Amino acid sequence: MVFISIDYYIFWQYKSNKKTYLNEQYQLFTHIVKTSTVSLNNIADTVFYLKINTPEILQIIYKADKNKKDWKFLRKKLIKKLMPDYNFLRKYGIRQLHFHLLNEISFVRFHRLDKYGDSLKHIRPSLMLVNKYKRIVRGFEEGRVFNGFRNVYPLFYRGEFIGSVEISFSAKAIINMIYKSYPAFYGLLLKKSDIKNKVWNDLNKENKYRIQSRLDKDLVWDKKVLDYMLGLGYLNKRDLRNLEKIFSKKINLKNKKIYISEYKNEDFILMLLPVKNIKGETVAYLISLKKDNYLKIQRKHYFVLGVLITLLFIISSVFIGLYLQKRSKYFHLLEESSYKDLLTKLLNRRGLIKALEEINGNFSMLFLDIDRFKNINDTYGHNIGDDVLMAIANILRQNVRKGDLIARWGGEEFLIVLPNCDIGDAVKIAENLRKKIEEYQGLNIPKFTSSFGVVSNVDKYNFEKKLNEADEYLYKAKNEGRNRVIWK
Repeated sequence: MVFISIDYYIFWQYKSNKKTYLNEQYQLFTHIVKTSTVSLNNIADTVFYLKINTPEILQIIYKADKNKKDWKFLRKKLIKKLMPDYNFLRKYGIRQLHFHLLNEISFVRFHRLDKYGDSLKHIRPSLMLVNKYKRIVRGFEEGRVFNGFRNVYPLFYRGEFIGSVEISFSAKAIINMIYKSYPAFYGLLLKKSDIKNKVWNDLNKENKYRIQSRLDKDLVWDKKVLDYMLGLGYLNKRDLRNLEKIFSKKINLKNKKIYISEYKNEDFILMLLPVKNIKGETVAYLISLKKDNYLKIQRKHYFVLGVLITLLFIISSVFIGLYLQKRSKYFHLLEESSYKDLLTKLLNRRGLIKALEEINGNFSMLFLDIDRFKNINDTYGHNIGDDVLMAIANILRQNVRKGDLIARWGGEEFLIVLPNCDIGDAVKIAENLRKKIEEYQGLNIPKFTSSFGVVSNVDKYNFEKKLNEADEYLYKAKNEGRNRVIWK
């Protein structure tokens, strides 16, 4: 049974660490994608404000809106002006520079110059939002030719809204930034259902930009990104296909976004980060497929740990006999500790009664109580009240005889047993203690006094009766003004 419990604990610990580690990996992936996207958006903003949002460019768009007959000339002028910049920006991840006229009409696609004049209504929700609200819209969107992480900017000429321009980057741009600091196989998986009715039929049939994935029948690879990653050599095409087949048996896009499987004696972690479109719908997934043997090493460590714990258990069994021999001593010490007051370290009521069994003959008793202790607690707080209790305990220890017994009887009451002591000596001891308490000046605690009741000729047989008698004297001391010693 013990071995089963040990094995279960080790298994549970490994599963817990595995879950934590995978969650951390997914959070890291999410963070670096977000950071890279923000960086690329900043580049797009810079391009817009420095190169596009200028009087010369805005005037071209304004004229194109006003006269379709001049399109050829105006397109040529716009292309000549911005093509060098576009070619330069492509090196840094900008894939699409696309101008739109009013009514969401394509004017110039720098990535596909032969395609223009088509309406993008109901194809590109981002354009609808820009036209409606006249503000920048950002987000992932499928287009006629390419998908992209889009930044669509409204254009104004002399205060008049004239259209919009899109500066967007591909998933390849994000992946290129991520790969430098976090090597893995990355890709963009697109939902077929989102591509349908958006991409031009001739491009859709070419199979030029998309390839079916084995992970799920509704997912296709962005081929540009796929070819780029295969070129980096992190995985070859055959290994990728085999891993797709392995993970396709586990994948559940609705519930889980991170998986782990073994392939060629190595662990691979698959993470799928949902990519949402302008409407907030999941239309694609950025994926990370990473060799990661951390958990494999952890499995080995936990196996070794299991062996060591088992050996330790066997060895410890040899010493059970020694433990049994010491058990009685341990319980004796435990019982002894139950006779002490936790705060003052004096005997408690149980401890004093136990100690009285060892006293032969008569003894005297001092029963004392801290005056107005409730006021101290109410005024200064219970922490100060505890300090007062500990202070009086120390005064009592330092000013009684060797062999006298001191106990915290309860609350602010203390009982002192004085063996071989008559009433005269007992009163002297009580008076001395009363003065020491009255004169005591503690750090950060208020002055306090105590009242005493003293009885003599006590033995273990009349203890209860004498205790009641001492309590009456203590009560009388309280009634007569406190800070005094009363005896018969």
